[in-house]
Amino acid sequence: MSTAAVNIAAQNSIELIDWSQVRSVYRKLHTDFHVLTKPFDIEISGQMNQDLAHLISLIDAVDRDLDELSVLADRQTFGQAVVAYLKSDRETIETTTVSAELALRLSFLREIVERRNIQEEFAEAVAAIFEHTEAKRQTSDQSQMLKHLTIEGWYTGRLPILVLDEQSNPEFEKFFYLFCELMTVVDMIQDALEDYRNDEIKVRPGLKLYGSLVTTFLGSLPKLFYHFPSPLKLTGYCLSFLHELYFKR
Repeated sequence: MSTAAVNIAAQNSIELIDWSQVRSVYRKLHTDFHVLTKPFDIEISGQMNQDLAHLISLIDAVDRDLDELSVLADRQTFGQAVVAYLKSDRETIETTTVSAELALRLSFLREIVERRNIQEEFAEAVAAIFEHTEAKRQTSDQSQMLKHLTIEGWYTGRLPILVLDEQSNPEFEKFFYLFCELMTVVDMIQDALEDYRNDEIKVRPGLKLYGSLVTTFLGSLPKLFYHFPSPLKLTGYCLSFLHELYFKR
């Protein structure tokens, strides 16, 4: 590891994350991540906990910064710069669409993916997230929007799984991919109207859209519980998750 990378790693602590700027649902995902992993015999502690904290908080930060870019070309430049940097194709992020603060936090994430030797797969997943986020934003077809929404959720789930690496297992991954897909659906139920007003989606929110979102969520719940070893614990987690999403955001 280079001296620069070592210096970054030395600073790369959870205390550097300003959790007050992170949406409560992402704070909860990090704080209670062990609730989701422990039933699968995955222990989260030490360096892994720190790495996941930086990843989860940064997913939220990138999502918020991307939403602030109203011009398609700026969003494309933003996504290309982030992907190239995470792949180590560039030593710096050379674009004004990425703030200095976000660039610093991305340097922490790059150290993590380099240390864990997952640059290529990780960057591909991030590129897919940008691709489907933009496709979700541009389409006026409701079924296509829902397809891109759930694929975006799947690839978002892939990021922590890549960081977990050998600590993960197929049973957890089946559960977690579906969990992240449903997380994006629940988030859209709350955000659809605001996203439409901000021109972040083109599908007009109405009974048809909300009906499809709720149907997708409720229809997948039995499968989600089937893949989790402790349904009672998952029930408690889901209730507290929904409380964070709708009342503490």
